[in-house]
Amino acid sequence: MSVLLPQTTQLRGRAVLRFSGVVLGSLMFVLGTAWLPVAGVALLAPLAGLGLGLTPSYFWASILNCFGALSIVYLQLGVPAAAGLRIMNNGLGILTAVGVAAIGGLLARRWQR
Repeated sequence: MSVLLPQTTQLRGRAVLRFSGVVLGSLMFVLGTAWLPVAGVALLAPLAGLGLGLTPSYFWASILNCFGALSIVYLQLGVPAAAGLRIMNNGLGILTAVGVAAIGGLLARRWQR
């Protein structure tokens, strides 16, 4: 939903930033879980949440969002599956958002005629 902000002129840019941030954030989480001890992995989400509150960048917010989301589910699914599911779900969500915006734009133009 963050792709569908009222500024529709920036839709493609936000979609690219969101997807690239999700891919990079998921990969960083996978590397972090492989590199950090188990006790250190528990700190990833709170530290990312702090960074999320401080970043003004949509790209970095997308990256940091991954740490919170993946830290919730990686114990149930495993790290690679959780990261893959996050990337796939966000990709499908972005495609849906772009499709909804395109249909809405077509309907708005048709309504104005």
